[in-house]
Amino acid sequence: MPFTFKLAQRLARMKRAPVIGAAFVLVACRLYDHLGAPTLPGQPVQIVVAPESVALDPYQTQQFRASGRTAAGDSMPVTVSWTASAGPVTQSGLYTADTSVADVLVTATYSATGTAAATSSAGQLSGTSRVKKKRLVQVVMNPQTISVPEGGVQQFSVYGLKNTGDSVSVSVGYVATGGTITPNGVYTAGQVPGPFRVIANQNGGSLADTAAIAVIQVRVASVTVSPATASLAVGRTLQLAATPTDSAGNPLSGRVVTWATSATSVATVSAAGLVTGVAAGTATITATSEGKGGIATITVSNVPVASLTVSPATAGILVSKTVQLTATPKDAAGNPLSGRVVTWATSATSVATVSATGLVTGVTVGTATITATSEGKSGTATVTVTPVPVASVTVSPAVAGMSVGGTLQLTATPKDSAGNPLSGRTVTWATSAASVATVTASGLVTGVTAGTATITATSEGKSGTATITVTSSTGVHAGYYASPAGSSGGDGSVARPWDLTTALNGGNGKVQPGDTIWLRGGTYTSAINTTVAGTATAPIVVRQYPGERAILDANGGTSGTTRGDFFIVSGSYVTFWGFEVMDSDPNRLTSTRPNLVIANASHLKFINLIVHDGGIGFYTYPEQTDIEINGCLIYNNGWQQPDFGNGHGIYAKSAAGPVYLRDNIVFNQFGYGIHIYANAGSGGVNNIHVEGNVSFNNGAVDADPVNSPNANILYGGGDPATGGSLADNMTFFSPNVGVHNLVLGYSSTANIDLTVQNTYAVGGQAVYELGSWQSLAMSGNSAFGSASNPVNLRFAATSGFQLSGNRYYRDPAAQAWLYNGGRYSFSGWQQATGVGATDLAQAANPTQPQVFVRPSRYEAGRANVIVYNWTRQASVSVVLSGVVPVGARYEIRNVQDFFGTPVASGTYGGGTVSIPMSGVTAVQPIGGASTAPPRTGPDFDAFVVVVLAP
Repeated sequence: MPFTFKLAQRLARMKRAPVIGAAFVLVACRLYDHLGAPTLPGQPVQIVVAPESVALDPYQTQQFRASGRTAAGDSMPVTVSWTASAGPVTQSGLYTADTSVADVLVTATYSATGTAAATSSAGQLSGTSRVKKKRLVQVVMNPQTISVPEGGVQQFSVYGLKNTGDSVSVSVGYVATGGTITPNGVYTAGQVPGPFRVIANQNGGSLADTAAIAVIQVRVASVTVSPATASLAVGRTLQLAATPTDSAGNPLSGRVVTWATSATSVATVSAAGLVTGVAAGTATITATSEGKGGIATITVSNVPVASLTVSPATAGILVSKTVQLTATPKDAAGNPLSGRVVTWATSATSVATVSATGLVTGVTVGTATITATSEGKSGTATVTVTPVPVASVTVSPAVAGMSVGGTLQLTATPKDSAGNPLSGRTVTWATSAASVATVTASGLVTGVTAGTATITATSEGKSGTATITVTSSTGVHAGYYASPAGSSGGDGSVARPWDLTTALNGGNGKVQPGDTIWLRGGTYTSAINTTVAGTATAPIVVRQYPGERAILDANGGTSGTTRGDFFIVSGSYVTFWGFEVMDSDPNRLTSTRPNLVIANASHLKFINLIVHDGGIGFYTYPEQTDIEINGCLIYNNGWQQPDFGNGHGIYAKSAAGPVYLRDNIVFNQFGYGIHIYANAGSGGVNNIHVEGNVSFNNGAVDADPVNSPNANILYGGGDPATGGSLADNMTFFSPNVGVHNLVLGYSSTANIDLTVQNTYAVGGQAVYELGSWQSLAMSGNSAFGSASNPVNLRFAATSGFQLSGNRYYRDPAAQAWLYNGGRYSFSGWQQATGVGATDLAQAANPTQPQVFVRPSRYEAGRANVIVYNWTRQASVSVVLSGVVPVGARYEIRNVQDFFGTPVASGTYGGGTVSIPMSGVTAVQPIGGASTAPPRTGPDFDAFVVVVLAP
């Protein structure tokens, strides 16, 4: 019985207690007001169950006790009956907990009997005890928060908490959002840093707990490369492995590794560590990860050459043609070996030569064995050389005039079917009229009497001809003279020369057909409109006096034309020979810079003139016929416009023709070099023939030479072109100069016909620009330029195009051939256009210099020499036997500095002459230019050779 109850009852009966105590007793007694009416002594007034409350697990038992409490607060035994709100309880008070989660009341009930029952305020008394169920309410992980390195290990543990606060073991299953964890709670971090979670889920229940994990990246402390040393053969491979490790030496996966080699010439290494042997030697291969590196030392050795194969093993070529042989060294297993030195040799240099790269050139008819050797092992190929048949013979000059008693050297050039010159062939000469002109076995023609003779050169059954007109002077004068110091009152003699105007207007009636007017040295400044005229059989010759320099300067002259045209030729049957026409005015920005030489009459010849620094060098009026411009040097003409340069070397147009442009050297104009053009309805482009000219770097002095639209040669205008030809011309653009090299067909004009043969064209963004033609025959032409477009066919229609035997020196696989706006490889272009089936393309340039010697048609002992120096030799050997007689003194002048020091001179002993190819600084345009003329040597240069007077 509780002590407080008993104490309260006893205090209530104390009689002498203080007031305070009485008050206390009253308060205490009021706790039991509920006891009701007084009971009999010894009877319980309350049933007490012990324990009052208890927590049990399911099926756990608890023995309960019940006792009575009297009114005096004393305990007394009682007999009770037991009941439970859930779960079984015996009548002895043994309770077994059920499996429910709800609290259970265990009740002890006392029933009064006899007198007690009669006097009790209630028949029954009861007491209760509360049974709480023990249950798991939480799963707790340990630790709750951790940080581990990549690959690190952590043991997790778990316990349960019951609602009583007791800790108990609990069965869980583990899962991790990153890394791995065992059923026993052992967590292993992955190789990816970041925040992750480990979750413990109660097995068979719904409780869970989560731990937070931070996986921290481990820094690379070192890198190990394996194998650390290795050997491999050239051309073989070896896979290296790099292992980044932490400071404890543990491997780290997933790290970025970069590879490098100390010697790419010995061994290369891929991004994956694959090493390839390149050449014998030692290389260090380094693997780096996060700033740490490891190395492997690789020794590369050559696989010995066991055999060598040459392909093709047999080949046949023509004389002067080439075939490329290929040597393949092999190892003992027959695998090709790269990077080996191969030497080449021929058994007969007189039959075939072979270069250091295996290019075989046929020399003479016969058979030669070509041997390739590498590391003592050899292979051979048998090359049979056969002669190239002569397909045609060209005689130059094809048309010439000479005086009775004079001589003229003709040159015969046998050619193959592609138009390539053939050397070493026997040529025979014959004349149709020995009474007019004779010809020697070497082609030297001598004038006998006035008339015309056909000279024929024959080689292997093929022939070419030249037409020779022999004239005799009918006048009584050896010549008249003009001088800068002359006057209109002179008589044309050496002592009393005329001024130029008087002389070229007939010398006061004294000049007759067949006469010669000699221009003495000095500078003439008067603008001229010539009226002097000859006849078909007795032309008048206006010529620079031998050994002197006659200069006609437009600066200061007064002209009657709007442009200030300077030297206007209005009399027919006149030949102008050897003097200089120029403009010393330094203003290069005016569009009215004077045109220099104007052909305003028919039957004119301009021979070996030097025409420079004008507006336009030569201009031909379209209504005039039978005009020839031959052997002239034409340079630095034109002016600078705001957008691009203008003003051309030769501006030719013709309504009927013929007009002949032959063997001129045209370079460094502000505009076009040779400009054959007419606006629609302004005269036509008819019967104009361009032969043997050299046109180079025109537009190069433009303010923007890279994008200058000016071409070396333009043929075509607004009127359809017809009846014309181009033959044996040569062009050149320095690197980074020029867009269009040759433009054949202007804009969208529908032209009629043109023949183009044996052009040798180098450079420019586009070598041949082809417009619209009903008939365009191109054969034997060459195009060079490793970065150029060899041919651009601008329009879709090609039915009238006949392209045959042309050669393009450009990688055939490059998308460099243009057609109707599209780009093609060479074979793709042939297929798309349907033309050029016999044309050829090759990537490699020639392996020897190309030299052209073109003797003058009119001046014995003079020739143009053009050199394309493909091998960039310091000097080039040139044969002058067809130009300079043995024993004669000669000079060779670079045309870009014609009045400077000769580049070579001496007495000709026959055979070859050496010409230096270092180049010269080109003479600058008078008044300057936005861009200086480029230096063409050692790649290219043009020269004039002249025989000096004895």
